[in-house]
Order: sequence, then C-alpha cells, then structure tokens
Amino acid sequence: MLKIIKNFRLIIGLSFICICLGILTFLAFVNPRILYFSDSKLQILLIFDVILLLLFLGLIIAKTSHIYSLNKTQKTGSQTSFRYVSLFSLFTFIPSFLIAVFSLFLFNYGLENFFNNQISKAVNNSYDVAKNYLEENKKTVESDVFLMSVGLNRASPLFYASPEKFKKIMISEKLLRRVDDVFLIDSSSNIILSETNDNNNFSQPSDEEFNLALQSLPVILSNTTEDKSSVMIKLNSLIDTYLYISRNIDPEISRYLKETRQAVDFYYSIENKQFGIKITFAIIY
Repeated sequence: MLKIIKNFRLIIGLSFICICLGILTFLAFVNPRILYFSDSKLQILLIFDVILLLLFLGLIIAKTSHIYSLNKTQKTGSQTSFRYVSLFSLFTFIPSFLIAVFSLFLFNYGLENFFNNQISKAVNNSYDVAKNYLEENKKTVESDVFLMSVGLNRASPLFYASPEKFKKIMISEKLLRRVDDVFLIDSSSNIILSETNDNNNFSQPSDEEFNLALQSLPVILSNTTEDKSSVMIKLNSLIDTYLYISRNIDPEISRYLKETRQAVDFYYSIENKQFGIKITFAIIY
C-alpha cells in the first residue's frame, strides 16, 4: 500500500494543489468580497490553473499508457489493472461530463433569461423615466426663467432708481417660482446682483450660450452639476444683463438617478460580456 502511494505521490500532490487552486478560483469569481484579486492577478491564477490541469492530465495519461504497454506485454496483473483503470475512468468521466454539460445549459438558459425582452424593457424604461424627469425639470426651469424675465423687465426702471426695491422684486420672483439661485450677470460672467445661499453655485456660461441668449430665448446651461438645472435669458430692458437661475434636484431623486444610471450601465456591460462569462464559467467548471 505504501509502495503504491509512493509511486503516485506526484499525482496525489498535484491533485491536492489543483483542488486548492480550484477552491481559490471559485471564491475569487463567486464573491470578490471574500477573496479579491485584481484583473492581472486573476489572469495569473487562471494560467496556473490551466498549467496544473494540463500537467495533472499529462501524468494520468502517462500512467495509463504505462499500464497499457504492460498489458500488451502480458505482464502479470497488468490486464486487470488496465480494466480497473478503464472502468474507473469511464464511470467517473461520464457523470462529470453530463453534470458539466447540464450545468452549462442551465447557466446559459438563466443568462439568456436575464436579457429577455421584458427585463430589457424594464431596464430601459427605468432609465427613460429618470431621463424624462431631468428633461421635465429643465423645461420647468426654462419656463420659470422666462416668466421671471417678464417681471424683472417690467421692474427695470427700479434697477437704477431704487436697487433695494428691485432686489425685493427679484426675491419675490424667486420665492414665487421656487428656484434656489438667482443671478444677474453681464456678458463677461460678472455677477451684478444675486440672491443665493452660495455664490459658488454659479457656473460660468460659455460664449456660445451667451450668443444664444441674445435671441431673448431661454438657454439651458450644460456646464452645471448633475444635481441642479440652470437656465439663462437676456433681459432686454437692461444693458448687457442676463438672468441666470437654477433649481436643485432633490437629493433622493439625484441618488435614484445615479443608481439607475449605474444599474443600466452594469446591465449592458454584462450583456456585452455574456459570451466571455460563459467561456469563463466553462473553464472554471
């Protein structure tokens, strides 16, 4: 018995290493929180898996070939050993092969269901709802800036005669429209007058946006942060003066929008990589 173990100590050792690496690889892929590897280290681990597997299979083939050659020379016990190895290999290979094929089929079926039309529509609809909310918010602010510009244009004589009264009108317009920041700026982005909690909320419009505002139409500003919508319009009753307003997006809505965008990006990244995922699953198995 000890002699047999001694003859097969290399195969036993490789078997133990292969099992350990198999468990390590399985944990790395199934739950990165338990065992995390960077992409480069994971590739090295998979290369080691393949090398050890090939070496392990090579040793088994070599041992089987040795027994087969002994069987040909009709040495004592070789025929029995060859039959034993053949039957053992057959009855271990067939169940493993069938389980692997069946597992791959189930995995493929589950992955395909993950990307069926209903789920894809749900993902796209959630993204569209989030996107439409932002568009509606921008349109509302666009309408507000136009209405505010009408009121401030009417009060333009007070801008020079009584600045304090003009500012009170601007504050009342801000409260009425429920906007968070109001700025009066010139074409050089200098702030003439403001009603805001923080002047850092102001983002300088581009030259192209200033040119569009000269048409006396609301211009949605593109260089603002994602958590607010900002619009600008030219005040025709004042010289080189533009009305700039912004409304903050509710933090909960902003969080929902970010999570939705991340979920959609993740969904389509998995869809684009599904073939590679299947290959990886097959290799791991």
